[in-house]
Amino acid sequence: MIRQAQRILFVLAVIVSAMAFLSACGDDSESSSGQAQADDDDDDDNDNDDDDNDNDNNDNDDSSDDDDDDSIFHHPHDGRLYVAAGSAVITPNDENHPCLQTLAGTALNRLATGVHDELELRVIVMEKDGVHFVLIVGDLIGLRLPDAQLVMKALAAYGVDPEHVIFSSTHSHEAPDTVGIWGKNVFRTGRCPEYINFLIATATAKVVELAAQMVPVTVEAATVYLDDPQAPDPAWVADSRWPLIKNRNLTAARFLDEAGKTVATLVNWHCHPEVLIWSSEYSADFPRWLRNRMEDEFGGIAVYISGTVGGLLNPFDIGVPEYTADGEPVLENGQPVYIGDGSEANMWSMGYALADRAIAALADATPLDLALTVDTTAVKIPVTNLVIVLAIVTGLVPPFNGLVTDEPGFCGFYGCFVQTLQHVRLGRLHLVAVPGEGLSESSIGRVETAYDFGAPWGVAVFPAMSGYREALPEGDLLIDIGLANNEIGYILPETDLHPASHPDYYEEKYNISRPAERIIREALTEMLDGSQ
Repeated sequence: MIRQAQRILFVLAVIVSAMAFLSACGDDSESSSGQAQADDDDDDDNDNDDDDNDNDNNDNDDSSDDDDDDSIFHHPHDGRLYVAAGSAVITPNDENHPCLQTLAGTALNRLATGVHDELELRVIVMEKDGVHFVLIVGDLIGLRLPDAQLVMKALAAYGVDPEHVIFSSTHSHEAPDTVGIWGKNVFRTGRCPEYINFLIATATAKVVELAAQMVPVTVEAATVYLDDPQAPDPAWVADSRWPLIKNRNLTAARFLDEAGKTVATLVNWHCHPEVLIWSSEYSADFPRWLRNRMEDEFGGIAVYISGTVGGLLNPFDIGVPEYTADGEPVLENGQPVYIGDGSEANMWSMGYALADRAIAALADATPLDLALTVDTTAVKIPVTNLVIVLAIVTGLVPPFNGLVTDEPGFCGFYGCFVQTLQHVRLGRLHLVAVPGEGLSESSIGRVETAYDFGAPWGVAVFPAMSGYREALPEGDLLIDIGLANNEIGYILPETDLHPASHPDYYEEKYNISRPAERIIREALTEMLDGSQ
């Protein structure tokens, strides 16, 4: 996210006359679980329909039937898992991005001046016995829900269930502004409609292409707890917000065809891809070098998934094992040399080092039961952050579709949007969708801690909380898919919010509402608990 004093001053100037009314419509004036029952069907307006693309007016349809003859997913129901994976270049140019090209993630009017390395979409599609799932990951800062829904709508024309699609972003800070708040100035969006349309068309074409290339696979997966006692920071990631909680679970999966060749690999880690945050050139940052290493080792297509990056997990000044540009470890007296200077070498070293940990984990991976299920739940999330509301109403970011406006006690003056959360299960491997920059403790939980911020703030107590990961069946593995079908900003525990004058105040500026974290965490916990 960003530190933009200009934008905040602009917001405050516009809303000051409404503050009294808005404060009366607070974030949590009424307790609610946020559970929602949304109409997810484009064709028949049936609130309880499970297949958005049936066109058959069958109120009892489900995603596993085969009444959808024009679906691109139509592999035999033979108990086998079919998978394909691919990539597509999405680097902005004058043709696909005819707008002013501003980079996302740090400041206004940060103009792109060139290409350090190509930005890509990485796509994996899978199907088993009539159940399909599509995962798209872009080297992007993120897509807001309305734009993610456009991707789902485009795919629905090919028989793809929108609720079985996740469009995630790595959250690279050397990517174009696809949200809209990093434009030329506070009055001009950085989001380019033509580029969004290009992303939609590219993603759709790639999914359709891959659906015709799927092959039977087996799957193996493993998780390693990242702990390097020689490193300046054993977790290889920094946390800039109290309490200092780091999700150190690096999870990897490998999909192999019947000949034993790798079709795809997945790697899930938790850190902002912003080593080159100082650069004005497009870059995928460290995920590119991680993917390169995985593909050099295994073949196939590597998909990197950013997890719980909020709070704020970052790569600055931590030190990772240094590598040469060609991926050779740099040693001194037989021991690793560590680098954390924010250089290009720091960036590629981080990618190589994480990939090597994933490769080592997969060496001891166990095969998975190939059962594929996709569970969903819809939740209502209030939009009460005044900065975000103003960004929407002034056209900087696209507005939410289907706002809930008849529950002001819970949703506030602007309303709630409805977010579908997904839980995808491949045997013992679970993937959950987090619609923004989730915090580590939302996933892994935390014990009660305290920190003294000094006068006049004194000691802040951060109460214990259970993470949704605790609901996993024993021995199962989890991939946190961050920025999944939305970028709602930092998703902060409601117990941790600080006033604007507090020394640790920053993420609050982009926390969409007080109860959002609890609503999402409880919904994911319930879905995971249901898999016991």
